[in-house]
Amino acid sequence: MFPSIGWSNGLSHFITTENSKANVPGLAYALVDKGNLVESGFFGALRDGQEKKVRDNTVFIIGSVSKSFTALAVMQLVESGRVALDAQISQFLPDFVNTPIAKVTIRQLLSHTSGLSLVQGNLSQNDYSMHQNALSKRVERLASIVPKSPPGVRWEYSNANYQILGRLIEVVSGQSFAAYIENKILQPIGMTDSYVHDARAYDELAVGHRPWFGARLALSSNKTGLGSAPQGGIVSSARDMARYLSMMMNQQDDILSAEGKARMMRAASDISPDYGFGWFLDSDNGVVYHSGSNPGYEALATMIPGENRAAVVLTNANSGFAFGQTKNLRYGINARLLDIEYLGEKSPWMMRFTYGFLVIAPFLFLVRIIIDWRNRRDKEVQLEFRGLKNLSTWWPLLFAAVLAYLLLVVVPKTFGANLAAVFVFQPDAGLLLTITALAGGVWSLLKVSSKQTRE
Repeated sequence: MFPSIGWSNGLSHFITTENSKANVPGLAYALVDKGNLVESGFFGALRDGQEKKVRDNTVFIIGSVSKSFTALAVMQLVESGRVALDAQISQFLPDFVNTPIAKVTIRQLLSHTSGLSLVQGNLSQNDYSMHQNALSKRVERLASIVPKSPPGVRWEYSNANYQILGRLIEVVSGQSFAAYIENKILQPIGMTDSYVHDARAYDELAVGHRPWFGARLALSSNKTGLGSAPQGGIVSSARDMARYLSMMMNQQDDILSAEGKARMMRAASDISPDYGFGWFLDSDNGVVYHSGSNPGYEALATMIPGENRAAVVLTNANSGFAFGQTKNLRYGINARLLDIEYLGEKSPWMMRFTYGFLVIAPFLFLVRIIIDWRNRRDKEVQLEFRGLKNLSTWWPLLFAAVLAYLLLVVVPKTFGANLAAVFVFQPDAGLLLTITALAGGVWSLLKVSSKQTRE
């Protein structure tokens, strides 16, 4: 068993200083060197404003770091001879026969080269179903999706790939995804704090916090669904993640062969030079890593296999649209633990400008609505558009339509998501986007009806 080391004085100043900007209620970290936990620390509270502190057994939802567990499970099935990397998914999942995704292979799903897009993978971010068939139902819906590009042509990260792989594990093993992960990975490694998230309440689970107009809003419930488990639903502590990362680097045949582990941490193909199976790769520096983000949580797990060193950082808050971003905090701790270079992120001035516009714009529209209303000859709204004759009459409607499209479709897509996903991760930004679009629509209708009244 790894001991609890306490928290490093060498990091205390950095964490305190950087967290004044990140505003994370609690975090935990751990450093592994040659298979041993040599440093760990914990900071802050399980819930903002409450006394219960983060400890060595505090668990966090680790988000997309969960993909490495899913990939490991698939590789176990490969080594047992029940799955072949280059077999087509339709060979195992009947729902995919004669569909646009039928010929996608297991290797392509593992390496994000299936043709499924980032946006397609984020369509179900607000599905929190804990029903036993939540994953099978979600994957059943994915079977009808037309990939953005043909399989094996380009790399694009997509949660959908790992949802499908999670269902593959269930069908081939005859167990639920949660049961397989806990029986075949967590228990053999000795990850006694860890589990696949379900609907039960756990005392040691840190409460997630989302951004809310410069502050943090605690989740009423820690949101994830069983359909999301293979992509981001595993819960773990820093000390358990240290055990996991140590196992991945030990060059031993245990729950997976040494070669199988090494295979996961190599480039999957020529079109996936920076991603293996469940892990990102920085080949120039010999670094293998994966970050994770769930509503209310963010994580970072990093390995340097050539040096047999690894670090993990877990937080109970996710980044805001323009403020309260946690990347400098997480990556800064990681860089200091592993003695690797991290220059920090540039100031997100464009995002802050956009956020400021979204805050001010509804009030500007409100002022215009009041002015236009007072200037009307007839106070009754008349929406008779048959008399539209020129550009000056209908341009407000066109302007409002374009603005709504930009705010409700284009802006979310820049984050690889839809508006529903923005509300899930950054509710303040989602609210501002919606209110601004609605205010523009009300103003345009009033403007047009005012012109009609005068005519």
